[in-house]
Amino acid sequence: MSAGHVIPLQAERLFQIGPIPITNSMIVAWFITLFIIAVVLAVQRRIRLVPSGLQNFVEWIIESLYGLAEMVVGKEMAPKIFPVAATIFIFVLLSNWVGLLPGVGTIGFWETEHGGHVLKPLLRGPSTDLNMTLSLAIIAVFVTNYIALRTHGAAGYAGHFFAPHVTGLLIANIAIGLFVGPLEIISELVKFVSFSFRLYGNMFAGENLIMTLTGIMKWGLPVMSYLFETFIGLVQAGVFMMLTLAFTAVLAAKPDEAH
Repeated sequence: MSAGHVIPLQAERLFQIGPIPITNSMIVAWFITLFIIAVVLAVQRRIRLVPSGLQNFVEWIIESLYGLAEMVVGKEMAPKIFPVAATIFIFVLLSNWVGLLPGVGTIGFWETEHGGHVLKPLLRGPSTDLNMTLSLAIIAVFVTNYIALRTHGAAGYAGHFFAPHVTGLLIANIAIGLFVGPLEIISELVKFVSFSFRLYGNMFAGENLIMTLTGIMKWGLPVMSYLFETFIGLVQAGVFMMLTLAFTAVLAAKPDEAH
């Protein structure tokens, strides 16, 4: 790998199945999904009343995440959002860390583009693909709004956007609702951007930094960068989960608890 090699902005297409292009980040995402399923099945087949080994480790992760969910959204709402929030956390964490493994983003074949040689890697961390981070953002925003809709009903859900609970004349409340409502809707749409670009930007920049430093030197700064990016990968997964929980708590809260 040369010092000038960086990760392309877009995931590289490896082949195509019918109309669906298969990219190098999709391949890694499938492996991560299969790994999570395999771990769950392995624990389920050997589940014991007194946990040990892998079961003990998995239960510790689930209990820790569930305790965090209860702390943010409360005991009543935690069972509804926890499966999605925990799955997102685990998938994002593995996606962040797999991009740091040797060979991911560095093993591939060279192609000639614009008069120069460009490496087309066979594997790419899913978190450095904006399509993947945007997909997770869509899932997170959709689920949080769906839970709010199921909790409050259609009228209560619409009231979250267009019926501000302030004291005063009815006509004043209506006027404020008509003004604030569109802004609340825009804020919901902005979540797609904030969710996806926060994760994508941090991981994409981090992996490019490691590649650049590795091309310049083999030890020292690259090793420190690997340790730092490992920590950042954990933080970003936690942030994604916490925002999902926080948005659920806000949308699903009763009007007098919305603050």
